[in-house]
Amino acid sequence: MRKFFLLFYVFFLIKLHGQQTTVNHQVDELLKQKAECFEKHKVDYLYFIQIYNGKDLERARAVLREYLNKFPDSKAIVRWENPEYKVWTGEYLNKWEVEKAMQLLSDEYPNALIVYPKIR
Repeated sequence: MRKFFLLFYVFFLIKLHGQQTTVNHQVDELLKQKAECFEKHKVDYLYFIQIYNGKDLERARAVLREYLNKFPDSKAIVRWENPEYKVWTGEYLNKWEVEKAMQLLSDEYPNALIVYPKIR
């Protein structure tokens, strides 16, 4: 009886591993197609996440420093748009990437929002 359960368990693991490999291959193929699509088409918009908006330049700089200390590999800038300073993070090529980043930042910056100014 133990041999039967052991055999069943091994068969189950082999079957599960084969399904996981197929899914990973499909995901890799879709990501490759997405990258090729972006290479072929011009990008007119970049997405950013705005984590500060206000009239105080020193506060904007403080928010920028705080953000860069928490996320040292990220990009962030202070931008002036009349009449306020804004701190924008990232340069995301598509909505999916920016929404994924937004999920990570929403706890730290509850007033954060996605912006996408035309760049051309």
